[in-house]
Amino acid sequence: MKNTTFAKRLTQALKIRGITAAEFSRRMGISEAVISQYRSGKYEPKQDRLDEFAKALDVSEGWLMGYDVPMERKSREENKKPAEDGELAEDMAIIAELVSRLTPEQLDPVITMIENMPRLNPDQLSSIAEVIKNMAK
Repeated sequence: MKNTTFAKRLTQALKIRGITAAEFSRRMGISEAVISQYRSGKYEPKQDRLDEFAKALDVSEGWLMGYDVPMERKSREENKKPAEDGELAEDMAIIAELVSRLTPEQLDPVITMIENMPRLNPDQLSSIAEVIKNMAK
């Protein structure tokens, strides 16, 4: 469930990590003015930028988007474990948010990627793929 905004989480993550906007802008290779626009809520990041921000801040993408999920990034080993039902619901909320931003041309590769996710069993994969296909209609 989404309980805050990207802008608030970005500001919170910078504070927690002790990173100034100027330092973050240098790390990301974008101007302080653009960082300010993200922090004010004027801009929302696309998926690739969201991933870059999350990695640079060492936080999970879902948390940075404002979802009620743990702030910590999962290691590659943790991501290989089978998903629990509660984790699946959180993942579905994040997927739904991201899919809503995609064009039809961008959707097919996403469905392919999800169908190949190792954490999900075949029934979960089918359910997710069906939900995404319905959202795209």
